[in-house]
Amino acid sequence: MRTLTASISLLSLMACDGDFGIRDEVPPPSTPAARPPEVVEQTDRITQVTTPEVDILFVIDNSCSMGDDQDALAQNFPTFMEFFEGSGLDYNIGAVSTDTDNSSSAGILQESDGLRYITPDVPDAVAVFDGMARLGSSGSAIERGLGAAYAALELNNDDPRNQGFFRPDAAIHSVYISDEDDQTPESLIGLNEWVRWYDGLKPELDQRSASSIVCFPVICGNIVPGTRYLNVTDQIGGVQYNIDDPNWQVVLERLGVQASGLKKEYFLSQTPVVDTIDVKVLRDTGGPQPTEIRFEPAVFDDSYDPPVLLSGEWTYEPTRNSITFQNFIPDPLDVIEVTYTLLSATQVPIEDEEEKQVDKK
Repeated sequence: MRTLTASISLLSLMACDGDFGIRDEVPPPSTPAARPPEVVEQTDRITQVTTPEVDILFVIDNSCSMGDDQDALAQNFPTFMEFFEGSGLDYNIGAVSTDTDNSSSAGILQESDGLRYITPDVPDAVAVFDGMARLGSSGSAIERGLGAAYAALELNNDDPRNQGFFRPDAAIHSVYISDEDDQTPESLIGLNEWVRWYDGLKPELDQRSASSIVCFPVICGNIVPGTRYLNVTDQIGGVQYNIDDPNWQVVLERLGVQASGLKKEYFLSQTPVVDTIDVKVLRDTGGPQPTEIRFEPAVFDDSYDPPVLLSGEWTYEPTRNSITFQNFIPDPLDVIEVTYTLLSATQVPIEDEEEKQVDKK
């Protein structure tokens, strides 16, 4: 009995040794090294770049109904040229008509003041283009804009009247202006073949575009819509604009942005907390430090359709994770600086949330 009693006493003592301090001391578990602090703020810097060389071909309908549209193009051309004059770009700007009935002049660049196309050396580009754009309205009623572009850039590229316009290392942007659909015959080049041909002119997507200022379906009533032109723009990329819209300054500005290579949309590298986005442009003005231009987020009046911009400048598009300027266009080599808090830094990791749930139980 003594032995059993002694054993029980010893076990009891061992069970309570924490209270009496006779257990060998075990060091507490080591504290894990602190994780490096999360990066909660990100700054993206994107440089506004341009295409060093660019060729722009305007394909203009010269049939009987196009006089007013030619006038609108010529009158608003100064808006387009704002993106080129003094930009440092090496540009060629020319025009052809949609009239290909006369094979001797089909796809031949229009002449104005003795010039077939405009370069940075032309002192009064607006006046020269005025002569190119106002082609008159006595051309063929069978408009073949796509065929005219194909003739100008491919079939007649080596013609002395076109020579030097289309360059192998330059971007190519074409603009089709017509109130009728394209009627280029399959015998010259089919629509799908045209798209493959034009798509293959340049290796990079942003080195070519095909924009359409044409009649939109429904809006233009009984007029045959420019579906072939719009089809091309959908596949190649470019600006689409309703020829019946009188605000030609808007489309000439959009075309200028497109053709010059200047961008208004900039993609972010991380997902931001939207309310923390800060946007500024750094511009080299010759001083020791670049000049900072700051911008506020855009505010719209949604009671209008489309909404009217009341104040601010940029918008954030979550599906594209990008910011877009509404009216401002950064100059070449401006640096767009966007600073924001990372959305991931404000969210509780899944494993931490699970641990909290376990602790509650």
